[in-house]
Amino acid sequence: LGHVLHLVEDASVPDHTRDDSHPGIYGDPGSPYESYSGEYVKSNGLNLAQKLLNQKASLYNFSKIQDAFEQLANYSNNNFFSEDTISNDDFSYPLIFDLDKKIENVGGKDEIFLFNKKSGLYLAAETSRGEYSTKDSFLVLPSYREHLFPQAVLTGASVLKLFFQEVEKYRVHPELLEPIVPDSNVS
Repeated sequence: LGHVLHLVEDASVPDHTRDDSHPGIYGDPGSPYESYSGEYVKSNGLNLAQKLLNQKASLYNFSKIQDAFEQLANYSNNNFFSEDTISNDDFSYPLIFDLDKKIENVGGKDEIFLFNKKSGLYLAAETSRGEYSTKDSFLVLPSYREHLFPQAVLTGASVLKLFFQEVEKYRVHPELLEPIVPDSNVS
């Protein structure tokens, strides 16, 4: 179950769902989102589950584990960039040309951001070279966190709910269990 929950968390990371290897070596920028998230959790802890409970956030009703992975991975893939996938060359979404360029004052300086008005997401910041990057801890990465963390927690909790529903189903009806087949590698 722990391994499955780890995979659920991985499905919430755009680098994982957008096939961005993000090793952070040999000139690769790594994953600004994973680095930021790790530092955020160290500094702020995780009180998100309680916050979601207070907001009366609803769990998902998955009928099979595959549905949980598909929903979360599609959300992460279709709505966010990884550092190496800020274009529509390999991924159809988010559509760069549908995003607004929004100017925000950051530290006394006007900065340009790619902004999804529909979802309220800051997706990338323009660099001094006129390119875009997700490595912005003022608006972009907090925006990713505010949207991806809740989805990861709600999906994980929904997977736990599904797990316990399945356990109960087989407890009540053990005849539904597949027969245990001996391991052919054991002599």
